[in-house]
Amino acid sequence: FSVMCETMDAVLSQKRRTLVIYPCSDQGYGQIIQAINRYRSHPLVSIYKNIDASDFWGLLAISHVLVGNSSAGMVETPYFPIPSINIGERQKGRLCASNVIHCESSRSKIEDALRQIEDDFEFHQQVERCERPFGEGGAGAKIASALEVVDLDGSIAAPENENPSIVPFFPALILKPADSPRPPEIVCISKRPKGKRSN
Repeated sequence: FSVMCETMDAVLSQKRRTLVIYPCSDQGYGQIIQAINRYRSHPLVSIYKNIDASDFWGLLAISHVLVGNSSAGMVETPYFPIPSINIGERQKGRLCASNVIHCESSRSKIEDALRQIEDDFEFHQQVERCERPFGEGGAGAKIASALEVVDLDGSIAAPENENPSIVPFFPALILKPADSPRPPEIVCISKRPKGKRSN
């Protein structure tokens, strides 16, 4: 609860439009939701239980930074490319690109990371040139080629009632640029993302 409040306070100190996505059902998620809901009436905050994958990628394409402890900050952000602030230990030891800033879960450390994104020209260049450690796309074609030579004989069936387009993410805060021409009401972006989906 307190870590999420510290995160929200740090992010909102930037006075930017902020989108907050509910956590997945990891241990302690109820307290995180309680903390998120404390900010529901804040004029710069919009809260979502989940966001369709294609809309999420569209939002990343127009975002200033992703803040939280979501794997999306490690895997998705290099493809757009935008900075990602990874808070705490949840993603510790995981492969990541040079656009990721790791920081402790205190308001002061998160604000320091946000200041680095604003003020550090070398870091901006690093983000623009960051590697894409999870591949350059094409996973679907590779999988299809591999499956062409496998005899599936009807023994594998898709799960019923599964909607793969709904992607719940652990708390990730997406800040729109302050000079964005889009009005606050528009939060689902229909255009295709500029970056590629990772493998």
